[in-house]
Amino acid sequence: MKGKAPHLRKFISFLTKNSECPYNVKHKVWKSALNSAVLYSCETWISNDFKILDTPYLTTLKQMLGVRSTTCSDLIYIETGLPDVKSLIIDRQIKYLKCLRTAHVDDYIDKIIKMAIHHRTPMGRRLRYLETLHANVRTQCEMFLDTVSQRVLHSNTSRRQLYLLMNPSLEAHTSINSLKPSNPKTHIKEVHRISLTRMRSGLRQGVGPAHREKTERVSARKAFKQNNMSSYTVDYQEL
Repeated sequence: MKGKAPHLRKFISFLTKNSECPYNVKHKVWKSALNSAVLYSCETWISNDFKILDTPYLTTLKQMLGVRSTTCSDLIYIETGLPDVKSLIIDRQIKYLKCLRTAHVDDYIDKIIKMAIHHRTPMGRRLRYLETLHANVRTQCEMFLDTVSQRVLHSNTSRRQLYLLMNPSLEAHTSINSLKPSNPKTHIKEVHRISLTRMRSGLRQGVGPAHREKTERVSARKAFKQNNMSSYTVDYQEL
């Protein structure tokens, strides 16, 4: 992953320099950077542990949306309509395995795959797992997005409940879902799109004790400064 870190920094640098470019452009750059660099040759990865990719993957999504780094991950997946990195990799591996076995029927590659599965090697166990998932009608990405929607729908946390009030259909906004800036009905300026996304995914109620305590401290500090400034003005006028 250390060798792929520069590609992620390049994408974040691109967003910093081109913060006002349309979302569809950011999405195309993100897709190119992710597929061409970070997930290069992921079809041949044997491991099932992709936790090392979760943090940089989510970071790029949040940077692309223009929201806080502390924004709930489930809301990010719903807002972008994109799955997690594990589901994305598994779907690509299933597709690659299907094409590989179709193109090499009764070939030496097909025999190697069967031998690996029969002898339960690490690669064989992974291939057996992918073949089991291939029997599903729906893709892993679709199943993951449905799971996220169900988590938000049945969650008791205030942030997810508030988001459900803002977005009861649990679908990405039309400005993101369409990705067609030429359509005047769905295209909005990027600065307005960022404000809308932040309101939908990052809105906070601010009614807890910590928030009230912070508000009281800020109000007391402002009042103290105003009193000091007024006393200085009175002393200056007397002089």
